[in-house]
Amino acid sequence: MNLLFCLVLFSLLCVISSLQQAGTEPLFAALSAVPRCQCHNPINQIHHKFIGSFKVNRLNEYCNFEEIILTLKDSRKVCFNRQTKMGKHLIRCDKRPELSSLNENQTSGKPRSGGRFKDYGNNSVEIAKHPSSDKKQMQCMKKFFKKKNRKGQRKPKKHSGVPT
Repeated sequence: MNLLFCLVLFSLLCVISSLQQAGTEPLFAALSAVPRCQCHNPINQIHHKFIGSFKVNRLNEYCNFEEIILTLKDSRKVCFNRQTKMGKHLIRCDKRPELSSLNENQTSGKPRSGGRFKDYGNNSVEIAKHPSSDKKQMQCMKKFFKKKNRKGQRKPKKHSGVPT
């Protein structure tokens, strides 16, 4: 019985080592290293004054939909529902041509003006300390919150204080 156990164990080790030499991943490594969708319980609304920045994770082989991850001003990260009106606007802001050209320059290894980036390998790029792209993203996001009148025009800001 003891000899049979040793023989089975030895043959199992031989099979695993031959799989590793053949260029395939080990059986258990594939289970632990698979990236998955990050957003499981997204929120539907949030006040814009709490949002510090956002990033959009693109479609990939592990997740079949785009994910919006908001970084709040107190550095917490929350997921936002992509099917709401604001979620669709944030995705549109992320797909703007001038922002995507910044992302392409950074992912190609050519950061502009000292910008840093983190490439997560799953088609999502988080831009860190790149003032021009963050500023443009936030300006695009804030356009969503400007008040409109019935004709679809922006309302002028009301000045408070003493009339001159």
